[in-house]
Amino acid sequence: MGVWIRLDEMAGKDPQEICDVLLNYSVGAVFMLVPLPPTQDEIDTLKNLRSRLPPEVEVHVWLAVYSNARYLEANPQEEFQSTNGSIIKGWVNPTSMNYRVQLVGWLQQIAADLDPDGVFLDYFYVPFGPFDNETLREFSSFIGMNVSAPMLTSSENLLAMFLEWRNGKMLETLKAIKRETDADGLALSIFIRMVEESERLVSGQDVGRLAELADFLVPNSYHVLVKRDAGWVGACVQALKAEGAKSVWAGIQGYDISPIEVNRAVASAVEAGADGVVLFRFGTMTPQHWEQARLALLSRPNIYTWMIPIGAFMAALGTGIYLTARRKRKAAVQPEKEKRRKPARRR
Repeated sequence: MGVWIRLDEMAGKDPQEICDVLLNYSVGAVFMLVPLPPTQDEIDTLKNLRSRLPPEVEVHVWLAVYSNARYLEANPQEEFQSTNGSIIKGWVNPTSMNYRVQLVGWLQQIAADLDPDGVFLDYFYVPFGPFDNETLREFSSFIGMNVSAPMLTSSENLLAMFLEWRNGKMLETLKAIKRETDADGLALSIFIRMVEESERLVSGQDVGRLAELADFLVPNSYHVLVKRDAGWVGACVQALKAEGAKSVWAGIQGYDISPIEVNRAVASAVEAGADGVVLFRFGTMTPQHWEQARLALLSRPNIYTWMIPIGAFMAALGTGIYLTARRKRKAAVQPEKEKRRKPARRR
């Protein structure tokens, strides 16, 4: 069981107190949000928590890839521009080569400072676009014709070509990150929007391609948020596995939700074959929420609990086969006995 934790949730708390909560409820993975670029004080706070966690607890650095207001304060020219020239605040243009280089550099430094076990990519998707002049010029050069935003949005074929080109840029960024995680032996995971496939592609998430590079995927399976029952969590797990995910950790809603619904969500994920669950988030989890999540995981059948009924079934099956065979042998012998008796009766 994992949990996402933010720096503001650590403020004013003794790191050992946080560790005690995590260990008390058998949390085996902590996803720590690292702002980009991080300050030295932020790194020191995270290192303090990291140093107190036992080796068996995995630490994944949690990066908000394309949602980065901090970076844009110093680089406003890379803000995401949608249709009609409107700026979508806080979102970075995913075609920016400069941002890709910065991401890799930050990741290298964070890995050196925090010695994590994995890297979790959040916000690895974008709004509709971008349609700024620089991006359009680059795309025009790629296809060999001048295009404008109105042309793209009014032509289904041109728009499909543009989205494929832009998604390819995002995939190149992911490959650059993957080279770093592979070099450091870190697990790479990605947060996946659970929406219609067409909508997901428009936002830059081609699950088949992402699954090839990620070690595990985490679906946004917050069932209460989208007004679904807990069974939807398991359906999300199965959907990503069907699309090629090597491993799936279900994202579990831990805010604006009752403890029993957390239990049902975790149980649904387990029954669907999830390889793990991640609770969002540390600051919203009460002792009751933690306990219900833990109980749902403890109810997961393992090989030993299955051996008893399977053993009993096999024993019963063996006994049934033996008795059936015995009856058949007796039935086969009976006519022969009758043949031997008949001559005796004639004499």
